[in-house]
Amino acid sequence: MSVKNTEREYGVVSKTWHWLVLVIVIALLVIASKSGDLPRGPEKIELVMLHASFGLLLLFVLVLRLLWRWMNVTPARMPHVPDWQHVTSRIVHYGLYIVLFAQALSGMARFATAGYKVPFFGMFEVAFPMEKSEAMNELMGTLHEIFPYILLVLLGLHVLAALYHHFKLKDDTLRRMTFGMKTEE
Repeated sequence: MSVKNTEREYGVVSKTWHWLVLVIVIALLVIASKSGDLPRGPEKIELVMLHASFGLLLLFVLVLRLLWRWMNVTPARMPHVPDWQHVTSRIVHYGLYIVLFAQALSGMARFATAGYKVPFFGMFEVAFPMEKSEAMNELMGTLHEIFPYILLVLLGLHVLAALYHHFKLKDDTLRRMTFGMKTEE
């Protein structure tokens, strides 16, 4: 397995970024769900800080993932995939990137417009260049609550398409982005 992408499949680094983003997103959703059920207090604050740390990590990983993507070849599309499926795939992929960035940035903006820096696992804090503003904080909060629903729809489409390719079409689409599953020669 190659470190870099090839015309045939994604390399180890691209696969790692892909699955790392998923793990971080799952962590963010679980933490958000747990903290949402708690009353105000130290436990909720701790979970909110942890959520913010993972959000900052997501933003960092997304930037690295995009840089890696731009520096690498993208594997060729499957020849049997109709144009409409290819276009839909591109829309879903770009949608995932846009929503993930928007979600992370709206969370960071929520901290900034409340007058806080964003913590990173207790090691340091990052200041975002936004003025404290109650109205903007409410807007960012609303967006931050809406984006996960859009993300789940896009993620659902992404997973369903991968499963469709793997089980119905029996092609290499899913194998190209997983570890240990050999692509057919």
